[in-house]
Amino acid sequence: MHPRIVVLAAAVIAGTLPLSSIAQADNGKLDPDQAQAARKAIVAWLECKDCTEKDLRSILLYKDAPGFVASLAAALHNGPSPASREAYRQHLSRSYDEMVDFSAKNPRLGPPSMSRDRYIDLYMGNYVAHYQIQAARVLVRKGGDQAKRALESAIELPLREDVKQFVQQALLR
Repeated sequence: MHPRIVVLAAAVIAGTLPLSSIAQADNGKLDPDQAQAARKAIVAWLECKDCTEKDLRSILLYKDAPGFVASLAAALHNGPSPASREAYRQHLSRSYDEMVDFSAKNPRLGPPSMSRDRYIDLYMGNYVAHYQIQAARVLVRKGGDQAKRALESAIELPLREDVKQFVQQALLR
């Protein structure tokens, strides 16, 4: 069976694509529903917190989709989109406020041990690094010249040290 059909069948089974999409797979391009399913799968992987090997294999079902490597290279090089960063920053701000409120109601705990800015910077940095490492993990497993070039070009970027080390180790495989 053609690899594109396997990918599409898996997406139909997962409920992310309508069955009619399989009939359109022979033209070598993704229709809008297929492209949307691939995009959702990539974003879900990049933001996954407790990912398993099974999750990694699932995202690799899309490895031959047009733009797959380019999307992951962009995630590795740039991290989350500005909109995703802002949403996460707002989440962190709300979380910090909740900690402050909780500590005010429970004086034995004392105030948070770091400032709001430090808290947001720390966890935002972790979010970006996680996103970048997730992208690199898929690129390594995908393999091929395009994926390798994306990893190699990332080494030249001002990445956080743990991300840079992950990419360097990945290139040694």
